[in-house]
Amino acid sequence: MDRNTPSVHDAKIAGLIAYYPYCYDKVEFSTPTLVLIGDKDDWTPAKLCEAVKGKPNLEVVVFPGATHAFNLPFEKPMEYLGHHFEHDEKATQEAQKDADAFMGAHMK
Repeated sequence: MDRNTPSVHDAKIAGLIAYYPYCYDKVEFSTPTLVLIGDKDDWTPAKLCEAVKGKPNLEVVVFPGATHAFNLPFEKPMEYLGHHFEHDEKATQEAQKDADAFMGAHMK
């Protein structure tokens, strides 16, 4: 969805929902984008996404206490490649509501 990355699309993309992406400041969003990320994400830090808030076509939602992969149904917290993962049901439900609202607003 980055305007600075050359690519060809046959279909019009109405919007993009990104769960816990890696954000960086050189991206220019060519289509409406919703970022859903936890503030305790130690793999793709939320602070990087918060730093690009305010760019056109970008909405960032940060979930307090949520880790990377917060919406995956882990039975118990785990460590993987030095990163902490833990399911967060409240963040999962809130993220789904945000995603549903985003789709409702952009898929017409």
